[in-house]
Amino acid sequence: MRLPKVCLALSGETIDDMLATAESMARDNPFLEFRLDYLKQPQAALPKIHRFLETHQYVTAIGTCRRAENGGKFKGSMASQLEVLTRAHAAGCQIVDLEIESALKSKRDAIARRAVQLLDRGRVEEGLEAAEEAELWALEAMVLETQ
Repeated sequence: MRLPKVCLALSGETIDDMLATAESMARDNPFLEFRLDYLKQPQAALPKIHRFLETHQYVTAIGTCRRAENGGKFKGSMASQLEVLTRAHAAGCQIVDLEIESALKSKRDAIARRAVQLLDRGRVEEGLEAAEEAELWALEAMVLETQ
């Protein structure tokens, strides 16, 4: 995918405001970022974004839903954020933007869940196999790497 050099970030209090700006700017700049975190109900806006992208197939769209704790306006959980981004992709956004803080937290959470699974199994079965113990050490190293 060859991208234009400038991406126009779109925000607005309503999806209609955002799409009005997109409509007026798309011909001159077909690389648009939909800041879904600025909307009160980002998932409710996705069908309209889908219709816009279907009728403006020359547009390359980024769906962004930045969490408030990472400089955005989205106040939902990380799971909710990932759901919005997944649905934005399904609605036609070719790119979704997940901030590095959420990506690292997601990685740490997945590592921690696997470590707990291994430790629980080790406790139940009175010890870990050598391969599982090696995996646990590797998981610990990954956690340290992401901090």
